[in-house]
Amino acid sequence: ILEKIDFFKKKNYRTLVNTKAINKDKFNYNKLIHFNKVDFRYSKKHKTILKKIDLKLHMGDVVGITGDSGSGKSTLVTLLAGFLTPTNGKIEADKKNIQNNLYGWQKQISYIPQNIFLIDGTIDDNLKIFNDVDFKKFSPMHNNLVDNLLKGLDKNQKIWENGSNLSGGQIQRIAIARAIYNNSKILILDETTNAIDIENEKIIFESLKKYITNEMLIVVISHNKKTLGYCDKIFKLRQKKLNRIK
Repeated sequence: ILEKIDFFKKKNYRTLVNTKAINKDKFNYNKLIHFNKVDFRYSKKHKTILKKIDLKLHMGDVVGITGDSGSGKSTLVTLLAGFLTPTNGKIEADKKNIQNNLYGWQKQISYIPQNIFLIDGTIDDNLKIFNDVDFKKFSPMHNNLVDNLLKGLDKNQKIWENGSNLSGGQIQRIAIARAIYNNSKILILDETTNAIDIENEKIIFESLKKYITNEMLIVVISHNKKTLGYCDKIFKLRQKKLNRIK
């Protein structure tokens, strides 16, 4: 880590990245995210992982992505987050290419894995770890969603590092509430609820489906049929192609 820090201190960082993509303006979009005939491979030496992906994601949807291991699910959501660039085609939000303003785009995305990092502090400390803005300034949707996710928990409750004194379901609820608190418009749940109990999974998805209206998009990566059952639409990756199965 120290070697990496020293490297970047000596280099002009702006020469190492696509400066066109560093746009400090907010990325405004309200309706549709479109994978427009997207192909992807890591280099000319590698095989194509995704081919002619034509996917439309509407704000307000809970969308499930499934497929066998190695089918390209992680690659798909990494492209959505802007950490990879399509080999061909483009990803657009309300017809604007996300690559033209990656900073603004990524500021509105939260990725929530199965293993969550929590600090030694209160639940409130963990909610504000990335954003110390007064939550009362956010919309009723955000406030109602956070209140439902944290139902039965006290924001002043002290938790130990990585939530070792909490259940897995409580940890996941805090993680998703933290993403909401960060004012994210897109939540990517990557096998997030696979290891938690049925009751907490129900709280999470019923809260999301009740309150997100058209202000957020939830993308769920899972093999679990019960988890996918909460989704409005389900797509399956197979042989580099994406097909809708619900």
